Amino acid sequence: MQQRDTNAFYSWRAYNRRGRGQCGITGHPERAVTLLFAALKELAPDAVGSLDVVRLDRHVWPPSYRYAPNLMLFRRGTFSGD
Repeated sequence: MQQRDTNAFYSWRAYNRRGRGQCGITGHPERAVTLLFAALKELAPDAVGSLDVVRLDRHVWPPSYRYAPNLMLFRRGTFSGD
Protein backbone atom coordinates (compact mmCIF):
# COMPACT_ATOMS: atom_id res chain seq x y z
CA MET A 1 0.00 0.00 0.00
CA GLN A 2 1.37 3.39 -1.02
CA GLN A 3 1.70 5.95 1.76
CA ARG A 4 -0.12 9.23 1.16
CA ASP A 5 1.77 12.54 1.38
CA THR A 6 -0.04 14.32 4.22
CA ASN A 7 1.42 17.69 3.16
CA ALA A 8 -0.11 17.46 -0.34
CA PHE A 9 -3.58 18.64 -1.25
CA TYR A 10 -5.43 18.90 -4.55
CA SER A 11 -6.98 22.23 -5.45
CA TRP A 12 -9.60 22.43 -8.19
CA ARG A 13 -11.58 25.24 -9.74
CA ALA A 14 -14.10 25.62 -12.53
CA TYR A 15 -15.35 28.93 -13.85
CA ASN A 16 -17.11 30.56 -16.80
CA ARG A 17 -16.21 33.64 -18.85
CA ARG A 18 -17.71 35.91 -16.20
CA GLY A 19 -15.52 34.39 -13.51
CA ARG A 20 -18.37 32.60 -11.74
CA GLY A 21 -17.95 29.01 -10.70
CA GLN A 22 -16.82 26.73 -7.93
CA CYS A 23 -13.57 25.72 -6.27
CA GLY A 24 -12.36 23.46 -3.53
CA ILE A 25 -9.50 21.57 -1.98
CA THR A 26 -9.20 17.97 -0.83
CA GLY A 27 -6.54 15.50 0.18
CA HIS A 28 -7.70 12.95 -2.39
CA PRO A 29 -6.93 13.38 -6.12
CA GLU A 30 -9.84 11.19 -7.26
CA ARG A 31 -12.29 13.29 -5.25
CA ALA A 32 -10.85 16.50 -6.70
CA VAL A 33 -11.38 15.25 -10.26
CA THR A 34 -14.94 14.12 -9.47
CA LEU A 35 -15.83 17.50 -7.96
CA LEU A 36 -14.17 19.37 -10.83
CA PHE A 37 -16.12 17.42 -13.47
CA ALA A 38 -19.39 17.95 -11.57
CA ALA A 39 -18.74 21.70 -11.39
CA LEU A 40 -17.86 21.91 -15.10
CA LYS A 41 -21.04 20.04 -15.99
CA GLU A 42 -23.12 22.73 -14.25
CA LEU A 43 -21.45 25.54 -16.18
CA ALA A 44 -22.08 26.66 -19.76
CA PRO A 45 -19.99 25.36 -22.66
CA ASP A 46 -16.51 26.91 -22.86
CA ALA A 47 -16.16 26.90 -19.07
CA VAL A 48 -12.65 26.07 -17.92
CA GLY A 49 -11.25 24.12 -15.01
CA SER A 50 -7.92 23.27 -13.46
CA LEU A 51 -6.44 20.83 -11.00
CA ASP A 52 -3.33 21.73 -9.00
CA VAL A 53 -1.14 20.15 -6.34
CA VAL A 54 -0.79 22.29 -3.24
CA ARG A 55 1.71 21.56 -0.48
CA LEU A 56 1.64 22.84 3.05
CA ASP A 57 5.03 24.37 3.87
CA ARG A 58 5.40 23.89 7.62
CA HIS A 59 8.99 25.18 7.62
CA VAL A 60 7.97 28.84 7.46
CA TRP A 61 6.05 30.96 9.93
CA PRO A 62 3.19 31.27 9.52
CA PRO A 63 2.75 28.01 7.57
CA SER A 64 1.74 28.68 3.98
CA TYR A 65 0.63 26.85 0.87
CA ARG A 66 2.90 26.36 -2.15
CA TYR A 67 1.15 25.83 -5.46
CA ALA A 68 2.80 23.61 -8.08
CA PRO A 69 2.13 24.06 -11.80
CA ASN A 70 -1.22 22.80 -13.10
CA LEU A 71 -1.67 19.05 -13.18
CA MET A 72 -4.56 19.27 -15.61
CA LEU A 73 -6.48 21.95 -17.50
CA PHE A 74 -9.97 21.37 -18.88
CA ARG A 75 -12.36 23.21 -21.18
CA ARG A 76 -15.97 22.18 -21.44
CA GLY A 77 -16.92 21.64 -25.06
CA THR A 78 -20.18 22.24 -26.86
CA PHE A 79 -21.43 18.70 -27.13
CA SER A 80 -24.74 17.00 -26.37
CA GLY A 81 -25.14 18.78 -23.03
CA ASP A 82 -23.42 16.15 -20.91
